[in-house]
Amino acid sequence: MAKRRGGKQGWLGACALLAAVFCGPAHAESAYGCADLLASEVLPAVEGRDGQFFLVDPDLMSFHDISEESIAALAKLSETLAARGTRLIYVPMPTKSTVLPDALPEIAAHLQFDPNLALAVYERAFARLSSANVLAVDARRALRTAHLGGASTYFGPDPRLTPEGGQALATAISQQIAATGIAPNAPATSAIVIREADDVDVDSLVRLQLQQSCRRDLPDLKAANYRAASNAGLLSGSTQSSAPVVFIGSQISGHDVAHVAGFLRAQSGVGVTQFGQGIRSENAFAAMADYLTSDDFQSSPPGFLVWENPVWFGLGDLGPLPLAELTLAAGGKCDAELNVKPGSGQDSIRIEFADNAAGQLQGIMFDTDARVRRARFSFESREGLVRSRTLTRAESSGSKRFFMPMQGFGSEPPVAVDITVDATLRIAPRVFACSGEGGR
Repeated sequence: MAKRRGGKQGWLGACALLAAVFCGPAHAESAYGCADLLASEVLPAVEGRDGQFFLVDPDLMSFHDISEESIAALAKLSETLAARGTRLIYVPMPTKSTVLPDALPEIAAHLQFDPNLALAVYERAFARLSSANVLAVDARRALRTAHLGGASTYFGPDPRLTPEGGQALATAISQQIAATGIAPNAPATSAIVIREADDVDVDSLVRLQLQQSCRRDLPDLKAANYRAASNAGLLSGSTQSSAPVVFIGSQISGHDVAHVAGFLRAQSGVGVTQFGQGIRSENAFAAMADYLTSDDFQSSPPGFLVWENPVWFGLGDLGPLPLAELTLAAGGKCDAELNVKPGSGQDSIRIEFADNAAGQLQGIMFDTDARVRRARFSFESREGLVRSRTLTRAESSGSKRFFMPMQGFGSEPPVAVDITVDATLRIAPRVFACSGEGGR
């Protein structure tokens, strides 16, 4: 699991103020001999009912909201994608605690977690997304309904979706696609989902971390093994890049066992590509940025782009730049090549702008043959002042293309920019100017 935001020390202090019956070494109510889970320096958590465990951060945080600025930026991204024929469907993934409030232990209330408040915040955010014309899927309702119907939507000692949870999510996404009234521009498929005879074991770092505080073995993660098939034979989790539906999921829904893409393909009746399964990152943008800057998207945008993002990964946590880059990349028109000069360092280049030319640009696109994880853009003013902005990618993947927005310089646009990367540039990179609304 990715590292989470939040103040663990504050929660540890709260634990120290609670009665020993909750935080002491003798936790008689534990079904697995767990003690001091809440005070764990590895992964603070609480043990709930029916073998379910909840992480302090994010599960016991009541206020995972989305800001007005983030909603406006998400709406802008949606509009820019729509101009290229791609409908964005945003999936705010709820916390496990809002889906399974009946499994929460008594200590959750002592820690001031209010499931009703958490639900109200989620529903309010969902309504605000809809008001901003952002197509969104109520994942909480879908997973809760499946749970009440007897489905095991989450693994007990792990925050990820089970195949049953993945199927419930895929159904909700398929219904949202159908509700648009827009038929994907692709031939129908006859994909079906087949359950194999043997279940699969699922590795879980979270389970191993929780196990350090428990004497008895926590439940293993076992799941039904599914595969998607059609008349043409076996279909993998990813198909051709030109599939009409692209699904980008976080670690909660995007792992292979949840099988969201396979269920979605069978239910929607069209091709579905899952992108970014191997990307692991601490923020919401890694897989999305990797896809929108890829040749796959730039050359063949899909009809629908489904982006699942956990509510605890705030879209504004890293400032406005990541969403602004996604919007610039979504626009797709950066075709005026700029003159590149050697930079001050070995792996840097320099672009000099003509008088006031930078002020007319939406942004610039940096294109290279190397896999880059960090690119720093140092903009120089006429007076010699330097303002730096950095774009990052997942450590596990890197990227060959970066889109840097040019807004925010006021009445004094930069006269030059130095671009420095954390990779060896064997072939001279190319830089293009992006103009027009949203980079078009």
